[in-house]
Amino acid sequence: MRETAGGYGKLAGHAVVGWALCAFTMFALLHSLPLTLALLVRAIAAPTFFVALAWHYFRARGARDPLPTAVMWTAIVGLLDIIVIAGLVLHSLEMFRSIAGTWLPLSLIPLATWVTGEVLSRQPRGSVVRA
Repeated sequence: MRETAGGYGKLAGHAVVGWALCAFTMFALLHSLPLTLALLVRAIAAPTFFVALAWHYFRARGARDPLPTAVMWTAIVGLLDIIVIAGLVLHSLEMFRSIAGTWLPLSLIPLATWVTGEVLSRQPRGSVVRA
């Protein structure tokens, strides 16, 4: 029996996991690489994490449509960035001035999610999609 995508809880849960992966990655990178390189690696890592999460989410029965899912996940990531990172950690909205640090990942996340969802939604049900 295949797993079901479930309701809004699983939808939001995937976004929160993706955000946490991105936040942890950035934290670790800032402690080991120069800022510019850390931002570049995070810009690559963020959509990669969301491709993997989308792969998991969209393969389950009952997954929502790809575009609204991509928008919802990105909104959740942005909201958590504002509340947790900018508000609680940095006490400043300065991070939102950075194209590479904020806006590039926030534009690649929905693209990665949407494209992955579209590809998987075109697969016949029950077919095996190999990575």
